[in-house]
Amino acid sequence: MKRYIKTAVAAACVGGAATGASASVITGTTYQVEQTGAFDVSFVSQSAGWTGSLYFTGAEVGGIMHPADDSDQYGIGQFLFDNHGTAPGHTVSIGEFEQGTVLHFAYQVFRGNKSNGNIRYVLRTDSPNDLNQFGWKEITPVADSMRTSTLHIEDIVGSGSDYDYNDVRANVIARAVPTPGTATLAGFALIVGCSRRRPKRA
Repeated sequence: MKRYIKTAVAAACVGGAATGASASVITGTTYQVEQTGAFDVSFVSQSAGWTGSLYFTGAEVGGIMHPADDSDQYGIGQFLFDNHGTAPGHTVSIGEFEQGTVLHFAYQVFRGNKSNGNIRYVLRTDSPNDLNQFGWKEITPVADSMRTSTLHIEDIVGSGSDYDYNDVRANVIARAVPTPGTATLAGFALIVGCSRRRPKRA
């Protein structure tokens, strides 16, 4: 992923609240960076019979999509994790992005086990036809994060779906990135502090 992907404001779509058990999950919207930082994606849970894989597909800046580098043979973008066999808390870094950038994700659904390579379909947040399969819920930031949002995915499309948005859940965690000046000052303060604690020689 090219790290110069940064500036400009890209408006996120306006979504509505999902029904049923996930009434607080907002669907029909993308993820927009509110504050410049470094971003991680952490697996939370899954409740799906079908096997699926989550990907980070890239960053949209000023309406222009900058694809993430492909990390496997499927050509979707950066592979994050599978819904089956991934331990809760497994975390992957996707890079640093500036305010206004829209981050996009995809979810690839397989027929049977992933090892057979038989793909049902791929759901993408950059596709208007797929956007309602994704939902977002803001939660209390974890640890030292600026913002934590939970991505909820519904993996069944159409009339057969229950739209409970619990087939996959993953946290997108935004963390502050020190500016070069701040980092330099912090390092200088650390050096000064250490030098002051040195014992005087007799």
